[in-house]
Amino acid sequence: MRDKRPEPYRYKSTYADRVGDVFSIFALGSENRFLRQTVDLISDRLHIVRRLEPDVLPNALEALAELESNALATPSKRVQALRRYHDQCLANVSRLIAMLAEQGSA
Repeated sequence: MRDKRPEPYRYKSTYADRVGDVFSIFALGSENRFLRQTVDLISDRLHIVRRLEPDVLPNALEALAELESNALATPSKRVQALRRYHDQCLANVSRLIAMLAEQGSA
């Protein structure tokens, strides 16, 4: 039987692209084509915010490394990595919004 898991990452140069890749790989695990398309659309919309994360989130690179290292892991490990990343984003959402507003007014 052929292994249906996605190939390992095409590591990209930017943090935001790499986060988007992780979420795409997570979605590839679903048989639901609509879910995969929705995740990609959301990633496109969040790209501008994700560009700011390394400057705002205290452990952005560590969280990204954890997401990447667990992208093909068991669902429970993926959920744990995702939860830690998401909690860090939620804890800093006001700072992300402020930086986004500063960029818009510059």
